[in-house]
Amino acid sequence: MLKSDTLLYLSIALGAAIIYLLTLEILKKTDRHSHQIKWLVRTFCGLLVFDFILLSYYFYSSNFTVAYVWQFSSKYYPVWYRLSGVLAGQTGTLLFWAALIAIGALWLNETKGKETDFVKKSLIIVVILGMYFTVLTVIDSPFKTIYQDEPSLLAQNNPDLTVNFVPEDGNGLNPLLIDPWMATHPFTTFLGYAGTAVPFAGAIVYLFMTFLGRSEAAAQKMWVDKGIQWLRVSWLFATLSMVFGGIWAYKSLGWGGFWAWDPVETAMLLPWLMLTAAIHTVVEHRRDGRKYTILAPVLTAFTFSMVVYATMVTRSGIFESVHAFISGAVGRYIILLTGISFVLPLALGAVKYVKSDVKEREEKSLLNRTNIFYAAILTLLVITFISFFGITYPPIAKQVYGVKYSVTAQFFNLWIYPFFILMFLLIGLGLHYRPSKKKEVVNTFLFFTALTIVAALIRPNENFNIIDYTGIVTAEKPMLYAIIGGVSALSVIPPSIYVLYAVEERWKAKMSTFKKRHLKVKEAGILIIHIGVILIGIGAVYASLFVSDFSGELNINEPGKIVSLSPANAHEGFGRLGTWGVHPQEGTSPYSIQLIEFKEIEDYGAGENTGVPPPPSPGLSLREFYGKLQSGNIEESYQVRGVIDDVIQTEHVTYVKLAESGEQLWVAIDKLDNIPTGITVLAEGTLMADFPSPTLKKTFDLIMFASHMEEYRPGAGSPYKTVEQLHLAVYKGDKRIGHGIAKKEVFKNGDANRVMVDRSLTDDVFVSFSGLSGTKAPVTVKIKPLMNWIWIGSIFFIVGITMTILSDKERPTL
Repeated sequence: MLKSDTLLYLSIALGAAIIYLLTLEILKKTDRHSHQIKWLVRTFCGLLVFDFILLSYYFYSSNFTVAYVWQFSSKYYPVWYRLSGVLAGQTGTLLFWAALIAIGALWLNETKGKETDFVKKSLIIVVILGMYFTVLTVIDSPFKTIYQDEPSLLAQNNPDLTVNFVPEDGNGLNPLLIDPWMATHPFTTFLGYAGTAVPFAGAIVYLFMTFLGRSEAAAQKMWVDKGIQWLRVSWLFATLSMVFGGIWAYKSLGWGGFWAWDPVETAMLLPWLMLTAAIHTVVEHRRDGRKYTILAPVLTAFTFSMVVYATMVTRSGIFESVHAFISGAVGRYIILLTGISFVLPLALGAVKYVKSDVKEREEKSLLNRTNIFYAAILTLLVITFISFFGITYPPIAKQVYGVKYSVTAQFFNLWIYPFFILMFLLIGLGLHYRPSKKKEVVNTFLFFTALTIVAALIRPNENFNIIDYTGIVTAEKPMLYAIIGGVSALSVIPPSIYVLYAVEERWKAKMSTFKKRHLKVKEAGILIIHIGVILIGIGAVYASLFVSDFSGELNINEPGKIVSLSPANAHEGFGRLGTWGVHPQEGTSPYSIQLIEFKEIEDYGAGENTGVPPPPSPGLSLREFYGKLQSGNIEESYQVRGVIDDVIQTEHVTYVKLAESGEQLWVAIDKLDNIPTGITVLAEGTLMADFPSPTLKKTFDLIMFASHMEEYRPGAGSPYKTVEQLHLAVYKGDKRIGHGIAKKEVFKNGDANRVMVDRSLTDDVFVSFSGLSGTKAPVTVKIKPLMNWIWIGSIFFIVGITMTILSDKERPTL
């Protein structure tokens, strides 16, 4: 066992000491151990962070004696991909999570007010969580050596090998994960996940203290001030995580989608939805302490619960997903933590509700800010429940009934879409609401609601249906499916316009009243977030529904030839109006594709930024060769390398001129056909001076008679990866609408398709290529409208969150 495991055990011991001393201080109402606690927390955090840095260093240095490094890395990877391997498996992510939670404990330890019971109790919970994940890390340690964890690896190489054996290379990542977006995705995911630990602790302590009868106002201020910025930062990283994951899925999975309602994808959405609901309730709770006194802390605690649940979906092994990890040894413990994290806040919230005598301020009118927020939050929670049910029911049904049950994307689209539209209408109502203009606000809301209903009924053809409901409406399923599934995609337009109108009205009303710059920045950030939501919503609906699918087949021996594309699927492709509603004649297509250039590349992984020095080049360069001759070091035979500059063919002999850096050498070899110029070769043979060739009627000052000649490759053994690369152009009629490179990469442990995406504001031209079949290169082309609205909306959203974080002057300071 490596010493880093010893550090993990030491961290657990330190955590236990911190909890003991904090509990002692709380019970005896003293601060006599505060100095020791401060340094214990600092050491606790430092050890876990150091352990994670150490594991990262093992990946950086390609230390393949560590089984986890061998499993998820390769010496040929660039530095960034080697480091991303740290979070490619279960054990590394658990250690990362433990280290991040320890940083949260350190923040509580150093913040103002750390002497209060509230902070001490919150610190106890955070340290317990940090210890829990540290224990999980020890159970399935990332520091096990291959001699402990991979005895089969030793046997495969040589059963007699000793512990001094070090693998030449690692197994490597799944090729699909070798992508810059996926390399970033896990880091942002777990930064968002770990950020919920501090708000969870604060919410639990607040619920516990207030139902015991402690000062409501003091506890309320402490937990809100400590939690709101952590929630916002978690929201930011959770958003970044989903955006990066969506871009990766769009580019790397080959099917051209950004969201598939896969269990792991949907599980990631749950914390984001809960964070969204929690942030809105906490902000309102901070504004008026009588509002959401139970809902705000319970939803805040549930953000962490959903995070642990998402981890359970990914790591437990009971959920079927293309993203799920093998369960490993800790799945049951994550399930246990999931249950505790749900039950604890729910129980405390229920007790507080029964015992609480705090009443919210009653509003005379039904239409008020509080009720609008309640309606919006309830809608978010309904969407959350549908998502939760959709991924949770199948494994439960499998365990209870022994039946394998599958919930498709149609289920989620069918039941979430009505609440998605309602959410947009409530966003517009909330942004537009003014107590002094209730009549105008109501009339505007009713007007856009009526427009939405009318738009929902306008279907130019069946392809405007939100889903293809015909396949799921049966005698056992109600016609409600047909009613909801038959809603027109045009229904998203009126509520989107309503939100934009409300944003403009709120901007005009608010900006004139704010005098301080940070308030204006914060308000602008809020409005930018909601503009981003609209762009994402419209883009998601239309990029999903109105996709044009085509297929074609190119011949790599016919570069420059333009090939017509055929509709790949009459219903889901051309049937969805081609590009923006233009119906071509059946079986015809205005689209075509051209192969500009084909390349087959062998990559030996000794290129720039891989961290691997190129292996020594075999043979002598021509400069080294002539240097040896000039020094009088004459050998019986030589091996030289150079670039073929000229080729002369005779009946029985091929003469090849090698050139390099101004030097040249003629090589004669038994006749070889089809030798190209411009390639580097390695030739081995004997020398002869002043050789006359009767056939060529030429005398060579020096010539090599080669027994063997082969193309020189800049590495030893098999290539790290091989690439089939197509440089393509896509046309609509005579107009080129996209161009770029699509390729298939084959690694030793799998392959990955790298799609071509040519973006514009209105649509994306998407081309996937899954590899050659002889000289044929089959391609799939998709025209996807408004895809970039999703990414632009995401940028708006991220910028808006950042603005609200940086402009909040009430954020707690160290």
